[in-house]
Amino acid sequence: MKTKVLAILAAAALVCAFTVNAGAQTMLTDDVAFVKLGYSMFNGTFEDDEGSSVEDIEGKGFNLQGEYNLNLGGVMLGFGLEYTYMPADWDDEEIDLHFLSPMVTAKFITAGGFYLGAGLSGRYLVGQSYDGDNDFEVDEEIDLWANGLIGFMTPIQEFVYLDIEGRFGYNLTNKQFEKGSFNSSDYELDVDAQYDIAFYVGIGYRVAATGF
Repeated sequence: MKTKVLAILAAAALVCAFTVNAGAQTMLTDDVAFVKLGYSMFNGTFEDDEGSSVEDIEGKGFNLQGEYNLNLGGVMLGFGLEYTYMPADWDDEEIDLHFLSPMVTAKFITAGGFYLGAGLSGRYLVGQSYDGDNDFEVDEEIDLWANGLIGFMTPIQEFVYLDIEGRFGYNLTNKQFEKGSFNSSDYELDVDAQYDIAFYVGIGYRVAATGF
């Protein structure tokens, strides 16, 4: 419960920091800060463990992301932090997962506002809750993910932008979910692959020169 509260507080603090900066009336830079809401679908597959079949883990959840983008002229270098709430179903068990993900991206912007990009993120399981009759817990690990991006950014008023983005992520290290406990017995699995798809809608604004 403590890790869940810390994750929510971290996400709220991130949003507040961006909001305060948005209200500054000083000189503006060409950098853009975004706050985005997202919906994501996650899937993890596992290899057979000693000949027994292990069901996939599947989840659908919500994302809150803050991102600061350095405008390098045609390329935006982004640094962000994302909180994800992911209810998941695994082998007929239901578990709620909470992730924090620092990330870095590079987006190549066209004159019309469309962009393609790629990036890396570190996804850390900071909390989990389980309401079933069994004693079920997943070891909390951090994984390195590779992300591909496609999106569209357009001004909706002076210095304010609308951003619509799609992201595909693929786990490069696959440590999460390989170890844990079930009814006081430790388990260990071979993780085959983990991937997700997410869709975001966000608002961005030019950053004040006195900010950050």
